[in-house]
Amino acid sequence: MTDKSARLFEIDNRIAAIRQEISDLTNRSSAVSGQASEDALAQQIEDRETQLAALQDMREALAETSE
Repeated sequence: MTDKSARLFEIDNRIAAIRQEISDLTNRSSAVSGQASEDALAQQIEDRETQLAALQDMREALAETSE
C-alpha cells in the first residue's frame, strides 16, 4: 500500500467514525429533554460536522494529488 493509499484509508476510517458519531448524537438528541442537554448535543453535532467537512476537504485534496 502506498503512502497516499494509506493516508486515504486512514481519512476514510476517520470520516466513517465521525459519521457514526453524528448519527449516535442525533439519536441521543431525540431522546433527551431539557434545553441545556439539547444545546450541548447540538454543539457536539456541529463540532463533528465541522470535523467531517475538514476531513472531506483533506481527502479530496489528497485524492487529486499524484503519487
